[in-house]
Amino acid sequence: MNIINFAVRNTLFILIRKTMKRFIYFLTTLTLSGAGCMVMAQQNAILPPGYQVDTRIDNIGYWRQMAALGLVPVQPQIRVEPATYTGSKLLGRGITVEDSPDVPVTTESSTQSENSVFVDLADYMHILNSNNSTQWPGAGNLYGANYFHSYDA
Repeated sequence: MNIINFAVRNTLFILIRKTMKRFIYFLTTLTLSGAGCMVMAQQNAILPPGYQVDTRIDNIGYWRQMAALGLVPVQPQIRVEPATYTGSKLLGRGITVEDSPDVPVTTESSTQSENSVFVDLADYMHILNSNNSTQWPGAGNLYGANYFHSYDA
């Protein structure tokens, strides 16, 4: 009886060991083929001569690739000159002269209500203002959500 139990256990052990080897081989093959596909996907596409940009595509990856290939223009990074402090007094028709802590962020004739301000804790010079905008005078058209941002606050 002990010999039969030993034979069964030994057979099971060998079977499990072979199965584990096959599984590890399969997993290694799968991982390497997946890595190979990812490397191939990172290469630039080769476009046929005379390729025209497809403006119907709404995919940032496509447009970045077209920009990298030089097929679409890209807005260059523009350095903005530092702001000039002109005071905090509000002057305008129908407004009495008043000292205000408000800082105008646009020259557009519009209102910005329900403001939310975010300051990036990692870079305090990066700020974002989100608001509801309407056309002025008389709050004619509702522009909807709007934003202003600065990288050199």
